[in-house]
Amino acid sequence: MEIVDLNTADNQNIFDTYLGLTASGYDIANPNRTSAICNLIGAENWDLRTLRYFRFARINDGRINPYWPRVFILTFVSLLTDQVPRGLHSALIRTHLAAIGNLSPTEINATTAGWAAAFPEQAALLRTSRIYTDARTCYRDAIQDEIRENGIHFGREVLAAQDRLHALLPSHSLSQQVTTILNPLQADPLTDVVNVRGRIYVVTSHLRVESYVHEQIHIWLEPYLSAWKDQIAKNVELLNPLYDRMTYLTYAWDHSAASWNNVFLETLTRVITILVSDGGDPEQQTQQIEDLVQQGFTYARPIAETMLMMGKAQALSGEWLERCFRSCAETAKHSHKPPASANSC
Repeated sequence: MEIVDLNTADNQNIFDTYLGLTASGYDIANPNRTSAICNLIGAENWDLRTLRYFRFARINDGRINPYWPRVFILTFVSLLTDQVPRGLHSALIRTHLAAIGNLSPTEINATTAGWAAAFPEQAALLRTSRIYTDARTCYRDAIQDEIRENGIHFGREVLAAQDRLHALLPSHSLSQQVTTILNPLQADPLTDVVNVRGRIYVVTSHLRVESYVHEQIHIWLEPYLSAWKDQIAKNVELLNPLYDRMTYLTYAWDHSAASWNNVFLETLTRVITILVSDGGDPEQQTQQIEDLVQQGFTYARPIAETMLMMGKAQALSGEWLERCFRSCAETAKHSHKPPASANSC
């Protein structure tokens, strides 16, 4: 499995996406990584139509990430439509967006699909800019610096975490290829994961072990989801005590089984990431689980406890899931709303 490779970590479609976003006001990237690029972008006289196009990605509704989910959609489309005839874009985009389980149905509509389908045309216009070549060079230099400085350590830590994952959970092969795309113009806390024709792209500003492992675990859990679907749906009432917080964090969008499935899966993935990413320090793991609870992932503690109690032989089994939900139900009886200041991306 490919972890990070200079030949694939730099992607022009992702650069084009964030070039347009940055020109239109995306200002949450780490300035230490982007100052030279942003100075070039800020000095250009951009067409107002281009700025309006990319400004549509921002959702001003008070969320902690005002660019979710439209930047993800644009990232997805930039990779999905690459080298695909333009006449096929709209139908292709609608079909693939409808299959993504962590998007609210309200975001998958004709307006958004039509906007996304216009990306290739906008990218072509961006490439005619007088600063395009210089900005692209700065961008590629930042990627090369990151791999040179952190690539070896990152690879070793990811492999160590994968070994701990194999020790914690039932083993199975990951059939999908995972490719890291480094994107210095992206906000540091955010990671986009795009599945295009069986290939998984992890798009991140810099090399973060926990982020990469987290996304691998999402992929690892996919074979279990269809088997769990009915059992998860039967426990949809467990969403109620944490609904407001999960809506704010955009993991829930209504009281449906689909929302609850997304919340449960995200909580489980975060818990497993903690259990395999820090070298197995129990005290540190306990504190990180409690931090998750305070952020609003109320069921992090019972999920972790049932996983550690039942062990690898029964982890992720139907019996484990049933016991996990019973523990979550007990937690729900005594739950309280997390502090308003809790935050997570």
